Amino acid sequence: MVACVASDGVRVFDAATARLLRTERDRLLFESWQEEDAGFLQPEDEPACITGFWQNSLQEFRPTCCSDQGMDMQRIAFSPDGRIAAIVHGRVTLVDTDSHKVRCVLECALGRIGVRTVAFSPDGALLAAAGDSQVIHLWHVESGKEVAGIGTPPAALWSVAVSPMGQHVIAGARNGRVSLYHRQQDSISQLCDARGDAAVHVEFSPTSEAMVVGFRGGRIQVFGSSDFQQRFDVQAHEARLLEGSFSADGARFISVGYSGYSEPPDDTELRAEVSIWSTRDWNRLESRPLPGGFRVRCVSASEDRQRLAISSWKQIILADVSTSIQLHVLLKTKRVGINRIEFVPGDRELLIANEGYGMRIVDLASKAQARSFVATRDGPTSLAFTAAGRMLARATAYFNEIELFDVQSGKLKKYFIGHQNAVAALAFTPDTRWLVSAGFDGTLKLWDAESGSLDTSVLPGPDVCHSWRAK
Repeated sequence: MVACVASDGVRVFDAATARLLRTERDRLLFESWQEEDAGFLQPEDEPACITGFWQNSLQEFRPTCCSDQGMDMQRIAFSPDGRIAAIVHGRVTLVDTDSHKVRCVLECALGRIGVRTVAFSPDGALLAAAGDSQVIHLWHVESGKEVAGIGTPPAALWSVAVSPMGQHVIAGARNGRVSLYHRQQDSISQLCDARGDAAVHVEFSPTSEAMVVGFRGGRIQVFGSSDFQQRFDVQAHEARLLEGSFSADGARFISVGYSGYSEPPDDTELRAEVSIWSTRDWNRLESRPLPGGFRVRCVSASEDRQRLAISSWKQIILADVSTSIQLHVLLKTKRVGINRIEFVPGDRELLIANEGYGMRIVDLASKAQARSFVATRDGPTSLAFTAAGRMLARATAYFNEIELFDVQSGKLKKYFIGHQNAVAALAFTPDTRWLVSAGFDGTLKLWDAESGSLDTSVLPGPDVCHSWRAK
């Protein structure tokens, strides 16, 4: 038999026929986990939780001898003699199958690595694990000490943008490194490195003359598109930069961020604001605070670049930035919290995606719901429409696939499958032929939007960049 941990419990299969024998739901494992604000799950008492889980649910399923061969993905692995079980729950706990006691919780030099699969060596002396860090970790089973780490964790990508002509793609990473991919040459170069300050916003100017990079710490850097040299470096917001957008003519840049500072950082003391900058000399032209206590969740710019939709958890504000900054409340909701918003091309409607599976399109004039549809994955991280607004790409925080929907019917058309971790940002090329995705696995990928097949995968690195392209 084979046992694996799923979201609904422990599933036990017949190893020979792959038939599901039973699903074991144990409160000690599944009811003692608490959800925190950061979205991670932490157990109240890990050793007690795992011991009780094993004793009550799994001891009858342990084999006297087992092999890891032929298993692509395991949440539970047994030593060859069946005396030790390695249980994956973000980390790895070793349980003695005879005494039902926890032997140890394996520690990693990289900290919490999000383990997804484990396997014992044939002699049972070593345990290998791999997961979100994309590093293979080896532990000595008897001592519980880590003996090796194979590979280097890639820098998670947080932002992506495509040039107006579709020839270049810029991607910003969590560690502050910003890379520029040249599609025709199939090459990539490093634009800048903020060394730890996450690149949360990247954008080309409408004329492709400049590139803007916004960092989480509040800075904006401007680079020339021809020589890739830095032209300006301004502290746009005192505490944090969230999003931004060029005006249609490229003469102004509108940024959304936080002012105020506290030590240690405290979001309740920060003040959200909208600012307009002249792109000629990058002087601030105007700044307007958002209502007190407004915590920005996400920002979307209209197609004509004259409005910004700014959402908190339960409210959406429209900022008219065509001349000066004018703010008014679009809607308030008592429903499930707002996770992402995006203007529908044409600027007459706004798509609102909640924290779960639901999405609805609201008419901006009447504020009435035009239509709604349901996704197959929860926790959206990014939304992107094709130029005509007929298709919608949607990425989520908990799954590696990208969904593609027909907007009019609301039907799921296909999945884009290839990332090894969640996808943070999406963008279509101007001709809508290609979908570009930036993932937490550190890769930048280009997909054929029609077929869903992967065309190009790029892994930017500090010294070398690896690129793969379909023949």
